[in-house]
Order: sequence, then structure tokens, then C-alpha cells
Amino acid sequence: MRRIRIILLLVIICGLGSVLFVSQRNMATANSSGSCKIRNFQAQVRHGPTQGMLLTGTLTLSADYLGVITGSLSSKDIYIKVSGTVNGYALNLAFDLGYSGRTQTYIFGTGTLSHAFPDCSGLSGGLLQGPQKGDSGDWSVSDGA
Repeated sequence: MRRIRIILLLVIICGLGSVLFVSQRNMATANSSGSCKIRNFQAQVRHGPTQGMLLTGTLTLSADYLGVITGSLSSKDIYIKVSGTVNGYALNLAFDLGYSGRTQTYIFGTGTLSHAFPDCSGLSGGLLQGPQKGDSGDWSVSDGA
């Protein structure tokens, strides 16, 4: 009888632990929902076949409760669709540059925000890859207000 009580107690403790773990995970991503505009966004390919490519403008992002991002990078000359994920301070973006021949081309960026999303103010930045194999560079925000 004592053995059954101990097993039952362990099952209850494991069940409560699982519920708390799932709740904390959902709470962390729920804090990443919202939207923001990041002005003075700049992404530059510094190495590789597309060295010198520069994208600048206003980055507009919206995230759902899971942290899934949709948005755009726009200026007077460009409009680029953006997708990705955000979790607190961490930002992962894919800039859809359209087709080059038959191949869809992207620049992929990863980085860190100064403040947890959706507060996109302050300095932020990270690394990028693409649009061609061997391309790499960085992105930054000089003033995300």
C-alpha cells in the first residue's frame, strides 16, 4: 500500500511539473506578440558574390501569440516581404527578395533586440546570410523608435 502511495505521489508531481513547464513555455512566447516599426534599419552583405548589397528602410513587424512574424521592409524605392520568428529579445528574419531566374532568393538574418518584442526601440543588430551561397553580412538599427 505504501508503494502505491509513493508511485501515485510521483505521478502527481510529474504531472504538475509538466503543466508548469508548458505554461512557462506558452507564457514566454505570448510576451512576444504585438507589432512595431523599426526605422533606420540597415542590412549589408559584406562578403561573398553579392558584396556591397545594401537594404535600408523601415522594418514593420507583427507577431502572433506564438512569435511568428510577418511584415515588410520598405523605403521609397523598395518593398520586401519579411517573415520569421521572435522570442523575447531574439529575432530571426527571412527577407523575400523574389525570384532570380527560377530560384526564390532570401536573406536570412538573426539577431538581438535591445528590448523584448514588441518594444523595438533602442539599438539592435545581428548577422545575415544570403542572398547567394557564400554571402554574409550584418544588420543593425541605429534608432528603433
